[in-house]
Amino acid sequence: MIEIMFWLVQAAFIYFILYKVNEGVLRIYVFLSLFCGYAMFKALFEQAYQRINNMMFYWVHALYTFVSRIIFYCVVKPIQLVLSVLLLLLTAIYRTIVYLVNVIRTIFTLLAKWMWAIIKVLIPKKILHFFYFILKKYSKIIRKKN
Repeated sequence: MIEIMFWLVQAAFIYFILYKVNEGVLRIYVFLSLFCGYAMFKALFEQAYQRINNMMFYWVHALYTFVSRIIFYCVVKPIQLVLSVLLLLLTAIYRTIVYLVNVIRTIFTLLAKWMWAIIKVLIPKKILHFFYFILKKYSKIIRKKN
């Protein structure tokens, strides 16, 4: 891959130079000099070039890994922590509200039962029996007569 990129860049560069120098005329000595240059690159500079290139890729990868971890631990993790704490607080608030509603409902139910017990004593028996008769007839709820 590196060699293909090298050759593409070199071909474009050589064409540009030849175009500027002698109107793009190609001669045999141009190809011979290119071949000699390639042979010199392979013999003298290829290993050093590959080492430098590999080292550069290693450092770029290490820098990318470092920056991505910094971003993850300095941005993503705190946001996750804040959201989890917020969710925990909202859950606690919801459970508290549900508990309080149940307590208030229980208190009102007890108060209603006590008030009905008091009112039931004050209502005459005939009227009470009439109400029970109506309830029994028009409701699906069947109550005991006292």
